[in-house]
Amino acid sequence: RGPQVVEWKISLDANNPLPTTERPPRSYAAQMNDAIDWALVENARRGSPYYRRLDPKAIAVMGQSCGGLQTIAAAADRRVTTAVVLNSGTFPEGRRPLAGTGDAVKASLRRIRVPTAWISGDESDNAHPNSNDDFAAFTNAPALRAWHRGTGHSSHYREPHGGLFTPVVVQWLDWRLKGRRAAAATFTGPDCTLCMESGWVVQTKGF
Repeated sequence: RGPQVVEWKISLDANNPLPTTERPPRSYAAQMNDAIDWALVENARRGSPYYRRLDPKAIAVMGQSCGGLQTIAAAADRRVTTAVVLNSGTFPEGRRPLAGTGDAVKASLRRIRVPTAWISGDESDNAHPNSNDDFAAFTNAPALRAWHRGTGHSSHYREPHGGLFTPVVVQWLDWRLKGRRAAAATFTGPDCTLCMESGWVVQTKGF
């Protein structure tokens, strides 16, 4: 992949700054794919601290909120093994993608062909309905939808170790990237571990 060139017209008037929707984004979806490029080069480069230490068949992309939309755009990369979309989901048809989120719209879900997890808060999380819609529309691969009652858009991320979502994500990665059966039991079966935990609502399909 070559470098992405984006032109922006920047206001130089400090008293009349550009509205938020017109400001250059701080990051781009393509940077996730660029990071994969870099990691695979380092894995093959003699002298690299990562030389032959990375598994090119175990690559995850994930992000929260706008980063979740970037994840949806980046997950079409054929090198990706799994994706985790946190407190996020594509907007209804007809809405333009947010700046920096690539082409993350409903149609882009059809290009993702790897197991994908949508994890969010409850109805107080403004991304909750978008996560639900994406999970319902996603048909190309197995998928998880998990949300937690009493949790908003970014409730847990300021807590030590990332709060309640961190162990869920770790279990997902242990399952999807490392094939650990104990981790699979967190999400699968009528008595899945996460299903039994207070406050969690879990749906899966395709597993």
